[in-house]
Amino acid sequence: MTAKARIDIKSGIIELEGSEVFVTKYLEEFKNLVTATSPKENLPEVKATPKQTEEKEIPKPEPKKRGRKPGKAKAETEKKTGKKVSSAQFDYTKTDTKPDLKSLYEEKKPKNHGEGIAVIAYYLKQYQKAKTFSVKDMEAAYKAIEITPPQHIGQVMYNNKELGYYEKTGKRSVWKLTEKGVSFVECLQGK
Repeated sequence: MTAKARIDIKSGIIELEGSEVFVTKYLEEFKNLVTATSPKENLPEVKATPKQTEEKEIPKPEPKKRGRKPGKAKAETEKKTGKKVSSAQFDYTKTDTKPDLKSLYEEKKPKNHGEGIAVIAYYLKQYQKAKTFSVKDMEAAYKAIEITPPQHIGQVMYNNKELGYYEKTGKRSVWKLTEKGVSFVECLQGK
């Protein structure tokens, strides 16, 4: 059996319909709110009236949780490799044997983010001896050189893979610079 209530406090109408328990609960809440804010003599009497139809209240299903459990991927990586993998694992500063990433980026003057990612990947391969790179590595590199990264780096990389400068490896979200990418960056001249 369902109950229905209608409250009309000077046309600020509130209608409730559902099980008697539901309607009664919310009616009490509204009644308490109204009595706390208004003088008692102005309140109309509010009643819940049972409807004569047999309606079943359908419970709403709980939303499914999506995605991985927090921290699971990191823990699995630590189990497999025995060490923590960090996106800040590279040193972008200048030494006797390598330039700093910011200087290389400014020297090459990439025209777009696709080329910029190739320049950063080149730096990682040539000076950091990294065979592969990830979106997190790119985010850390952009932050280190103080340049605003593209909003969706992974999507930029995917959209520009046809250029052949970098390609996906068999692992999820892991990329590598191709020989064409190395040649491109080495020939890239700032204009």
